[in-house]
Order: sequence, then structure tokens, then C-alpha cells
Amino acid sequence: MSALELITDAAQRPLEAARAAGKAVSVFAGSLAEVKALREIGASVIVYSSDQGFMRAAAAKALTEMRSTAAPA
Repeated sequence: MSALELITDAAQRPLEAARAAGKAVSVFAGSLAEVKALREIGASVIVYSSDQGFMRAAAAKALTEMRSTAAPA
């Protein structure tokens, strides 16, 4: 069983119970595949990544861009 299947299987019962009680369900997703799968099984609010994750990705992208435009020696 894949990690994504484990996540959606674990989320299924709480999502069904919340839906039956008329409650919203908030979940955290670590990938776009998780976002899609959790949306498909009824998650109401999905938090993708985190502030730290977005800042790290932006910093890595900036560093790559800076290295590709480095001045010749």
C-alpha cells in the first residue's frame, strides 16, 4: 500500500463522520497528489505545505537562479 493510500484510508472515517455531523474537515497535505486525493474524499479545508516549506522552496529557487547568473571569474 502506498503512502498516499495510507493517508486517504486513515482520513476516510473521520471525513465521513464529520460530513454526517455537518462539520467541516481541515487537513494538512504534503504534496499536490495528497491535495487531490483528500479533496476527492471530501476534505473541506486543505493546508498545502507550510510557511517554512514555501520559504525554503523560494530560497532554493533564488539560490539556483543566483548561481546560474554568477559573474565570470
